[in-house]
Amino acid sequence: REYICRARRHQPVVPPDVAPYIVEAYVSLRLQEKRSSNDQTAMTARQLLSILRLSQALARLRFSDFVARQDVDEAIRLTHMSKASLEDPTGSASGGLESTVREDVTSRIFQVLREYSAAS
Repeated sequence: REYICRARRHQPVVPPDVAPYIVEAYVSLRLQEKRSSNDQTAMTARQLLSILRLSQALARLRFSDFVARQDVDEAIRLTHMSKASLEDPTGSASGGLESTVREDVTSRIFQVLREYSAAS
């Protein structure tokens, strides 16, 4: 409780040197989505806002008043993995398109736990 109370005291802002990084990352993600032509998981302005909010939340967890590039990178990774979770375990999207998503260790652990709980 004390941790949460202390974290809520911080209201992180995006510093001027991180703002262009967020814009470049968003534009890059939009271009990647355009090339993959997977309309179900298109990057939208709403997702940009979610990346900003996640970045602020991650900075708040560090008790920081400023969003760092690492926070933005982690927010993008979380958004990307959230989209990847919409795909079935074989790696194909619900539309039948093949996925090029590389699975990270955290996601693999989550999948093992999900399979374990389903078997119980």
